[in-house]
Amino acid sequence: MFLAVILVAAFLIPTSSGYLGWAWRVEPTLDRSEYEPGSKGTIDESVINTGPTILNIYATVIMFDWQKQSGTHWSMNVNVEVSPGQQVPLAKLAFEIPANVTPGKHAYEIGLRHRHLGLREGWQDDGLQWYPSTYDIYVSKSSFRLDLVATAMSPKSEEGLYIGDVSTATFTLKNSGGTAAKQVRVAIEEIKTGIISLVESTPAKHLEAGATGQWMVKVRAEKAGETTSRARIYVSENRIHDSELRIVVVEPTLEIVSVSKIPEEGKPIYPGEILTATFTVKNRMRSTVREVSISAEIPSGVTLVETSQPISIDQDSMGQLTLKIRAGNPGRYDAKVFLLKSGIILPSKSTFTINVSEKFAFDQTTIALAGTVVVLALVALVIAKRGRRPGESTVTTTVFCIKCGAPGDKGELFCKKCGTRLR
Repeated sequence: MFLAVILVAAFLIPTSSGYLGWAWRVEPTLDRSEYEPGSKGTIDESVINTGPTILNIYATVIMFDWQKQSGTHWSMNVNVEVSPGQQVPLAKLAFEIPANVTPGKHAYEIGLRHRHLGLREGWQDDGLQWYPSTYDIYVSKSSFRLDLVATAMSPKSEEGLYIGDVSTATFTLKNSGGTAAKQVRVAIEEIKTGIISLVESTPAKHLEAGATGQWMVKVRAEKAGETTSRARIYVSENRIHDSELRIVVVEPTLEIVSVSKIPEEGKPIYPGEILTATFTVKNRMRSTVREVSISAEIPSGVTLVETSQPISIDQDSMGQLTLKIRAGNPGRYDAKVFLLKSGIILPSKSTFTINVSEKFAFDQTTIALAGTVVVLALVALVIAKRGRRPGESTVTTTVFCIKCGAPGDKGELFCKKCGTRLR
């Protein structure tokens, strides 16, 4: 009876040269249903041990029908031990579809390199074994595949976008498909407020298969506020990407902290002369403010003849801007001074005063002095005439200084009072 049981068991167990038999099945899952020529993919494999003995799998192999002629294949080393009746994950094997593969339905085979446990001598290396069934894979017609790799804004959001600034949005695209993407363009659309305006953008251009390119869109910040627009990517005028783009525009805080003048405060400025006013401006923002300039509303009677060139002022730093004003009619004038950012007037204003003096003080003194000299000369002439006796000479020996009017002898060369040369 015992002998009969042994004989029956030996008859039921598959044998191969005295070793226990082996059997297995792989269940593959592709990462997508279709592949384009030139694209990459992965196959996720699990193995089921359908035989009566332990399997030790040390490599998995996949061969597509277009590889058979050359004998090439994709493989991956593993170290998996599978007991009878057990299903375990095997590998995630990467592969690539050649660019010249004909679109349509194709087949692939899966093979394993493994050992199985022998009945008498331990492990038996079975080498590469192919599963008898094949699996299907579909290769679609070649086309492009655009990926948005990166988006960058300049200036960065943490640096602040100030009114008047031009912000540049840079989009990096990659074509991971098998053919060129035609007439690719990037646009910022649905700008619903006056906070920003479109300046320029990269014209539509092709992106070849496997290539990476950049597209730029520039917008100008017109006024403080927040706006949400749409960033869109088009290929041959077909929209393939649409995302939200939020932009915040702020108004820079700039303060005039001091003013200096030439001529200095308290000294007169006369008609026709130039007053130079230098304004020290402080930037109270957290980043550099560029294209800062100054101007003024000048009343009639004086003229603004020059303003300094725009400057950049770093964070928590100061810069200087100047105005040159030509004095006109005498009087007191109040000028309204304002700062500009990229040509846009900032709300804050200040006032400074210009006093233009009359230019008559020196001329009146000169005229009065000359008049005094003339009067004294006439008086002396009258006295000389009255005191002259008949027959006396009419020539006087007294002369008068033309500057101070003091009398002197005819023979004297210089005035005794002011030192002016008499002759």
